[in-house]
Amino acid sequence: MEKRYTKLIIFIGLTTLLFLSNFLFAQKKPIAEVLYRTISQEGIEAAVKKYDNLKTKKNGEYDFSEGQLNNLGYRLLNEGKSEAALEVFRLNVKVFPKSPNTYDSLGEAYMKTGDNKMATINYENVLAVLPNASINEQQKQFLKQNAEAKLKILKNPNAVESHYLNDFLAPNTENPFGKLHPDAPPETEQWGQMAGVWECTNFAFVNGQWFSGWKATWAWRYILDGFAVQDVWHQKQENLPPPSANLPRDFVGTNVRIYDHAKKKWQVMWFHNGQILGGSGNATNQFEAEFIDGQIIMTPVNPPATGPQTRIVFHNITKDTFDWKSETLGEDGETWTATFKIQGKRVR
Repeated sequence: MEKRYTKLIIFIGLTTLLFLSNFLFAQKKPIAEVLYRTISQEGIEAAVKKYDNLKTKKNGEYDFSEGQLNNLGYRLLNEGKSEAALEVFRLNVKVFPKSPNTYDSLGEAYMKTGDNKMATINYENVLAVLPNASINEQQKQFLKQNAEAKLKILKNPNAVESHYLNDFLAPNTENPFGKLHPDAPPETEQWGQMAGVWECTNFAFVNGQWFSGWKATWAWRYILDGFAVQDVWHQKQENLPPPSANLPRDFVGTNVRIYDHAKKKWQVMWFHNGQILGGSGNATNQFEAEFIDGQIIMTPVNPPATGPQTRIVFHNITKDTFDWKSETLGEDGETWTATFKIQGKRVR
């Protein structure tokens, strides 16, 4: 009987200890928020000093993980605070010198600010530390492809930039993005509401976690005198995600979308310049789409004979924002899982 009670007391003690440790860990405060406020109020130098001070004196109170500084760096970079972003990424490299992802982020920041020399050094550092990095093989391959592609761009400064987007948005002061024709099906406005220019951020789900970045511009307008909608996706070569990053040019694609009143569905045709001569893959795709409960759901007209079913969903559509996701149907035939996402923010 005493042994049973002893075992019970030990079990309760260990369970309580585990609960408390998890609770305390979960309660760690994000250091990124403290640093962001400090940068806003006192500047980046004060923030770096505060980071060092808190890490020394209150290490158990704050979350000092690599992701905290990485996310803060991108937040600052997206807000146009490039010098502060670079300093944060440099700090992350200093704290985590064996992490290829810290060099990858710093390389991207240098590339975006036009310092190709430092960008090259940091992408080369990615490849140098990758073999001994404590990450899985899929993550290593992801970072390797990205670094090699960026180095290829950095060492080829004479790459031709696409001007198709500018041609698509030819000046028109009265109706720069066209307008709905009064005789067109009213459903045409389901996608017509997107007319304008959007800045987009991509998110890829790789090995159980989401990676973000790869900025793009997505422009929309009415065509065919307001009976259809066309959009142009433009992604600069340096912003392409792996494995598309090996494309030796800017990536440009366009959808032509028209509502088929007889079928009560949208007919969508996608064309792009992503196909490399002699390579594999389709240069076009055809979809049908429906507006259901505030979402626009696109399904392939000719899906592959093998492999899981896929679809594209536009959702959370407002005047100035939207979400896009590519989904795959699970083996249960009911559950859809997102594998790639886009967040759009209107700029015009």
